[in-house]
Amino acid sequence: MKRAVFIFLAVLSALLVSGCLLLEQPLALKQITVDGTLTEWGDYLKEDHSFDATDSAWEVQNELYKAGVAVVKDALYIAGIYTKSGNNNFLVLVDFGNYQGATDTSQLPWSRNYKFKNGQIDFHWESWEDGFKCWKFLPTGEATELTNAEATFTTWEGKIIVEAKIPLSNFGITDATKAYLKAAFGITGGRDENGKQWIGDVYPNGQAVAPSDNTGAYEFDKFVELK
Repeated sequence: MKRAVFIFLAVLSALLVSGCLLLEQPLALKQITVDGTLTEWGDYLKEDHSFDATDSAWEVQNELYKAGVAVVKDALYIAGIYTKSGNNNFLVLVDFGNYQGATDTSQLPWSRNYKFKNGQIDFHWESWEDGFKCWKFLPTGEATELTNAEATFTTWEGKIIVEAKIPLSNFGITDATKAYLKAAFGITGGRDENGKQWIGDVYPNGQAVAPSDNTGAYEFDKFVELK
């Protein structure tokens, strides 16, 4: 019995890397069609909360239901099912490992400030009802808007569905089999008068944290990892 408990604790401690729970999956899928149906995603599409409930700080009007990232050949793919209101958007942040990005997103043209507890932020995605913008970050913290991404939007029972494709060449990655990434998702808000970041719903961090609990940037400490 003691041996079984020891083995369990050893496995658990291996999953908790400096406070970061990494939901690890193989890097690449064989095919994804950017049509808004999400039919090829399988286990790569993660559920934040069931369709008949909410865990968002801003309730059902700003809820992240499902989200995912995947790599196919020469592209990063993004999927999301969500609701949003006002200027709040669906958020995806990615760290590509070997690519040198920024320590936070404070130089984004929009009022956003996020960081990863371990790693850097290389890519920032936001989408709304039927549009999107995305950026890559340089080591200086500068955000450069990417114009070669594509996305398809559909709706289902009042929820927005997005499926998107971003060429990995934006990050100097030519061989997807050698890529590594970790990602985090949310329903973003703006920043308060003290520069502290609002965020309404988060995956896989769990429930949102109010700006009063932040030191400025909202810090993600749990990630979905593909390698």
